[in-house]
Amino acid sequence: MLLAEDGNDLSQIIRRDNTLDLLILDDEILTLEGHRMVEQLGNRIPPLPFIIHSFSTECVDLSLARAAAASVKKDGNIEELKRLAEQVLRTDDRHRLDRPDRKPGE
Repeated sequence: MLLAEDGNDLSQIIRRDNTLDLLILDDEILTLEGHRMVEQLGNRIPPLPFIIHSFSTECVDLSLARAAAASVKKDGNIEELKRLAEQVLRTDDRHRLDRPDRKPGE
């Protein structure tokens, strides 16, 4: 697990780390970097699924919300986020199959 301190840190991680399986975007990153994240994630090869984890849908860039694999409201209960992360990882394996460090079935 990697943790980005801010939008710039997240951008660097997305560009340089081809081993990511899932991205979870929270309010702090969404408020400042939503539009930029849509562009960067859209251009990333292999594709990287992401979940929006937010207190409010009003702070989420509409194009980012449409591109998300899932969205979950921050309410202090992390179980729903874990469940959605597991579900996304099971169903969206395109990014993992395209990675040079993984073989199908991993």
